[in-house]
Formats: sequence, structure tokens, C-alpha cells
Amino acid sequence: MSESRANQPAEADAGAGSGAGASYRAAGVDYDALDAGKRLAMAKALSTSPLLQARGGLALDASRGEPAFVFEHGGQTLAFVVEGLGTKSIIARHVLEQQGIDRFAGVAYDTVAAILNDLCCVGALPLVAIGGLNLERAKACLAAGADVVSVVTDITLNPDPETRAREWIAATRSP
Repeated sequence: MSESRANQPAEADAGAGSGAGASYRAAGVDYDALDAGKRLAMAKALSTSPLLQARGGLALDASRGEPAFVFEHGGQTLAFVVEGLGTKSIIARHVLEQQGIDRFAGVAYDTVAAILNDLCCVGALPLVAIGGLNLERAKACLAAGADVVSVVTDITLNPDPETRAREWIAATRSP
């Protein structure tokens, strides 16, 4: 865990291209409080490791606090990410309400990309691909090593969903 950034100069947390004096601190971000919350969350997460061990698994506690949590169970090493859409969804809703522009698809793509990035950061190979798939993307995901692809929108929003579902079945069925 990194040391608290609250004591760093304001310039250290100013974003590129931001106005003079712009900083997280100026925006009301309290890193002391955030870091304390992270330490508490880490302690709580570590306290769950014996629960996994009691069921035949092994938590790789060094992955706690990393982009994805890694554990072993049943002879496999697995990783997962708990991704929150909170702020992005709130912003997308405000944009929709105030400007009439639907940005939820962009939020979904960004979230899936963030989850994939987090899994790759701990050396995991994503096994299931979801979100924003069409047949071409699904084929690329399967070729890259995904075991499963999940589709909803490409079928449900298609003018002929039954035909599109049959295309999906034909394209993803093993030879």
C-alpha cells in the first residue's frame, strides 16, 4: 500500500493539463481518510482467508490490495475483480437526464476494459468475455483464450433476434 498522499505538495496530485492549483485535495479528496479506509478494508479482507482455507482453498494474500484477488482451489489458480460502476453510472445518468445523451454503453465498455486490465495485472487469463460483444469480437475473444462468451444486446437489439441467435450458435459451436 502506498504511503498517504495527503502530505504531498498540491502539484503532485494535479492532473495533466489541469488549471493552476487544481488538485485532488482542492476537490475535497482526503487521502488520510481514504488510506485509513483502505487499511481497514485490507484487514477485513485478510481476515477472510481462513474461510477459504476451511473449504480447501488458499488465498494468495499478497494479491490483497492488488487490482485482482488471486486464490487457489481445486488445483486451479483463479482471480477475480469486484468492479464498481458507481461514479461512472451516476455521471452517465446525469448526462442522460441533463443532455439527453445515453453514455451507458461507454461506461460498460470502460468497465469491462478495466476488469480485463485488472486481471491481466496479476497474470490471469480472462476465461469469460462479456459486454459489448458482436460476432467478430466474440471470435477474437475465443481466439485469445476465453472459454466462454456471453451475449445479450447483439441478439436482443437485432431486427431479427432469432436469426441472430442462430448465427451466434453456428459461429461459436466447436468444430
